[in-house]
Amino acid sequence: MKLAQLSTRYPPGLGGVERHVAEISAELGARGHTVRVLTSDLYREYPWERLPASVLRQERTAFGTIERLPVWSLPGGLHYPFFRGLMRALEADPADVVHAHTYGTHQVAVAHRYHRRTGTPYVLTAHFHPITSIEGGWFRHRLRGLYDRRLAAPIVADAARLIVQSKEEERLLRALSIPLPPVRIVPPGYTPFPAPADGVQFRARYGISGPYVLFVGRLASNKGLGALLEAFAPLARREPTASLVLIGPDGGMQAVLQARVRQLGIADQVHLLGWVPDEAMLAAAFREARFFVLPSEYEAFGLVLLEAMGQGT
Repeated sequence: MKLAQLSTRYPPGLGGVERHVAEISAELGARGHTVRVLTSDLYREYPWERLPASVLRQERTAFGTIERLPVWSLPGGLHYPFFRGLMRALEADPADVVHAHTYGTHQVAVAHRYHRRTGTPYVLTAHFHPITSIEGGWFRHRLRGLYDRRLAAPIVADAARLIVQSKEEERLLRALSIPLPPVRIVPPGYTPFPAPADGVQFRARYGISGPYVLFVGRLASNKGLGALLEAFAPLARREPTASLVLIGPDGGMQAVLQARVRQLGIADQVHLLGWVPDEAMLAAAFREARFFVLPSEYEAFGLVLLEAMGQGT
């Protein structure tokens, strides 16, 4: 069977959805299907950054192909990635089934139009986030509300299947009071890390001593990191050997967090490491942590929780 996977980003872009698409594409390929990933040339959206030229825009893999198409966006609060040529790409090499990822995105709308035009069935994996967790403040929340009320119903209802990762995600979608297709709850799995590197080596590389609290994820406004800093500050004053370690790429909040750390007077006890690409070293970060925190306002699932539990944290 020929399958087309549509996703806003794909590795080396970082994030849970990106990893999810990569892993199911590989698994589908291992089962004998031909998978074509149609994604964007973005590394991240906040701040807007494209993949470097060294990342191939067309790539052959064991499961099929990856095609990274250009995208553009309106500025400011109207931010919304639009694909250039996604419909043409689907029409040029028709798939038996289209699998579109992430409720409310342009690729899902294109999958719907393609279905209307050709009859090709599409599956929607929602990766749903409620309005309250949408980045960008009240204006973005109002735009999302308009989408939910006026645009979402046919796009969601016409899907052959709606895949969610938990009963709570299904409940939130049903609360929109739009017609839903048959729903399947499919919790995500994850590929375990390799054996962790030596903890002493991890601490020496990143200059960390003493017990520490660990967060891993994008430094984004919906991750609850401001509240985490406020909660850590009194602990830092009471326990001067304790540290807070934040691992992850900037999702638009790094400068804000750095400023708040200075205001709270805890700069010596907060370590922003950026992304740690070495998975053995990342596993060591989990293993060495006193405990792991995920203060997000909302997560459709949160693969990082599985990663932490996998290391016994």
